[in-house]
Amino acid sequence: MYGPVRACLSGRWQVTHGITMTFNWRKPVILAALHATGSNIPRYLKETERVARLSRDEIERYQAARLESLLLHAYQKVPYYRRILPESGVISGGKVILECFENIPILTKEIIRKEGKNLYASDYLSRKPHRNASGGSTGEPIEFIQDKEYDEWNTVSKLSFGRMFGKEIGEREIKFWGSYRDILEGTIGVRNKIQNFFYNREFINTYKLDHQKLERTIDQWNRFRPALVWSYVSSVHELADFLHKTDRRLAHVPGAIVVTGSVLTDPVRKYLEETFRTGVYNQYGSREVGAIACECREQEGLHVFDFFQYVELKEVVNQTGGELIITNLRNYSMPFIRYQIGDIGEVKSSYCSCGRQSHMLGGVTGRTTEFFIREDGTKIGGGYIYHLFDFRPWVKRFQVIQKDYSTIVCRIVPEGEINDRDIRDIEEKIRQVMGSSCTVDFEFVEEIEPTQSGKYRFVVTEVPDVSS
Repeated sequence: MYGPVRACLSGRWQVTHGITMTFNWRKPVILAALHATGSNIPRYLKETERVARLSRDEIERYQAARLESLLLHAYQKVPYYRRILPESGVISGGKVILECFENIPILTKEIIRKEGKNLYASDYLSRKPHRNASGGSTGEPIEFIQDKEYDEWNTVSKLSFGRMFGKEIGEREIKFWGSYRDILEGTIGVRNKIQNFFYNREFINTYKLDHQKLERTIDQWNRFRPALVWSYVSSVHELADFLHKTDRRLAHVPGAIVVTGSVLTDPVRKYLEETFRTGVYNQYGSREVGAIACECREQEGLHVFDFFQYVELKEVVNQTGGELIITNLRNYSMPFIRYQIGDIGEVKSSYCSCGRQSHMLGGVTGRTTEFFIREDGTKIGGGYIYHLFDFRPWVKRFQVIQKDYSTIVCRIVPEGEINDRDIRDIEEKIRQVMGSSCTVDFEFVEEIEPTQSGKYRFVVTEVPDVSS
């Protein structure tokens, strides 16, 4: 068993490594603040605990009820589904016929871009919506809206996978993540700083990793002593490589490292676990639908968050699985029903030996987030690049290629008139991280071909990593 021995007593006194004893005062403060502000998160947490104890048959009945509610709302409030659901036989006589659910056309990014506000519920303004966008690992950006209920359920999902590893609300966590805003503005925002303080979370920006940043990361890790680390696979892998190349050491072993953002292969998992001396666990989600699934300590597959997502397998495309189709059960402002997320995965019929009877994914393949490499060895996370294409409606699909240290090529499939101002903005922001002498070329093409796995690589680095 990896990680420190950790006993949590009824009063939430916590013993870590048999040395430190502290009281987790943040949990009652956070829950009290949530209650006081009218948040539904405490109630949703109780519901997730109840769902976690259900049998598979009970979970399927629970999801059927959630689907019926979502579909009826979509039919009544969303123009696109008002047309589509009766045509699919899902709505008949004003009632939901779940047996016809698979007749609903797959929701693609192309449909989202084409239909626009026809996918918005007529009452979306009353649901406290906000805009979001995703380039995602497919490199095909879309814009959408999410609302307060969705946000609260997404937060609960993330708190749930912390609990899967014994980390309660308010216990120390490092988020080894990338912040687009942090690079451009030098801050993660006052609101996020306040939230991080109360949730006992430290944020480490990984979009720009160099020797000095990695040194500071190790110091911060040793000082903060997190119970849980949540990271991109590529970011924590870069830290592991740095530890192997230097004489620096991590003095603290967290209870678990949860990774996301790209495929976690068995060799990479083994390498990370040997380096950090703790378990490394896979988590899967997307900007469009939020957290989808996460491994538990048994590492026998990813537990689907059945209270938040309904997952299907469209068709088998290779020996490793088929295309995942996701229905988010909680975003009523803009329902994502049978959404083609663009990932290849495996749905398991077996149960995990941990005792939970949730639906299971065997794994997800084909997602990668690469680094760009500067001549001084500094690495720029690919996530920074794809965020440059957020909210550019004329960009249908893109791919950014690093040809050498000073040449970046942006391949774009345009839709409509090309926006010269956007072009200049993208060029300027690439040069901010790659250097003022960097040449940024733009190629406008009719199509960008996917890889053999069916995924579109939105970031391609042709520069060898000589530091590896």
